Amino acid sequence: MINKILYAIYNTITYFLQPILLLRLLIRGLIDSNYFKNWKERYGFLKFSIFEKCILIHCVSLGEVNSIIPLIKIIKKKHINVPILLTTTTLTGLNQAKKQLLNSVYYAYLPYDLLSVIKRFFKHINPKLVILVEREIWPNLIKALYLKNIPIVLANARLSERSFKKYKKIKIFITNILNYINIIASHSYEDGRRFLDLGINKKNLKIIGNIKFDINYTFNLRKKTYINFIRQNCCVWIAASTHPGEEKIVLKLHKNLLKKFPNLILILAPRHPERFKKVSRIIKKFKLNFITYKNRNNITPSTNVILYNEIGKLVHFYKISDIAFIGGSLLNYGGHNPIEAAINKVPIITGPFVRNFYDINTKLKQSNALIMANNYDELIVWMKILLFNKDLRLAYGLRAFKTCYKYRGASNNLFHLIQPFLRNN
Repeated sequence: MINKILYAIYNTITYFLQPILLLRLLIRGLIDSNYFKNWKERYGFLKFSIFEKCILIHCVSLGEVNSIIPLIKIIKKKHINVPILLTTTTLTGLNQAKKQLLNSVYYAYLPYDLLSVIKRFFKHINPKLVILVEREIWPNLIKALYLKNIPIVLANARLSERSFKKYKKIKIFITNILNYINIIASHSYEDGRRFLDLGINKKNLKIIGNIKFDINYTFNLRKKTYINFIRQNCCVWIAASTHPGEEKIVLKLHKNLLKKFPNLILILAPRHPERFKKVSRIIKKFKLNFITYKNRNNITPSTNVILYNEIGKLVHFYKISDIAFIGGSLLNYGGHNPIEAAINKVPIITGPFVRNFYDINTKLKQSNALIMANNYDELIVWMKILLFNKDLRLAYGLRAFKTCYKYRGASNNLFHLIQPFLRNN
């Protein structure tokens, strides 16, 4: 009875949120018209239908898309004739998927979690297996799949202490949903324990390791004028995936460092593309000479900052950076994935707020392959130490690289878990 009431409350809230979601979509569409393309998919109207038994894989955005690509490639190699539908929530995730996988899979936005919309969605597809990546727990979708007897796997499942405390407040509701899932493939024992504490069936929990370690972030740079210039003339540090409030801290730091290291270049990469113009204005207030990535070939000896205003090409700059600061961690945003820097042998500095990638950061820190600066003062001290000491930079970078390779293999573990579902259907 209580579950029925909670489902009714959830569905009421979901329906009442629709005007807000549509307004948000409209605002984003006015900034970038690509948001208007295929918007009907968000309400279950697909332009195509897959009547064969397919695999539905859902990732929220770019990071999750990158992490699931190794698994998709394994599936396509072993089960070449099985169609795959890859859904995302964001435009950046969808674009990254298309760029990486081309025509090897189908693409769509995952519909909003409304009862009527989910029902309409399943008129277009006939999945034999559904894989939800990380934290994509949608009650109506999961219940509909359960009632259709379609296996569900929560891949690379993570549950931070913060999320666990929130879920505990609605434990009877969330536990019911989680127990509809056939396999919860957690990336760490700590997260697995929290899932068990919520009351999931122990036999459904598997610890597979973190699939993010399997991502291939290496990239062979072609001869490009701006890259050659940077390599020959400058020392480079990158502040990646920064959030509001962090850019000012990073730019203050950079201006301070220029007094000791006049040839230092900062590559500033805000997390969200809609903030590029705002960050550009912030840089101007600091009176630093900057160019944007789109104007990268205009780099001169007086350039202090490169504002990265693109999506999906950040690896180009990790390859040429001497130090990487991972944003979202100096202020309380939860941090971002440091593996892209680590796999390219770049020494990594983060702030103290890394709950979103706690497992990865812990493994790197235990290997003495990551520096955690708790505040601005510690950040500037570590930056100076690393800039003065090339051997130390190389040592941190090499340890980070080795740590990543040590923990590879989770995608294969995940494939072995889903293999019975592929054989039995």
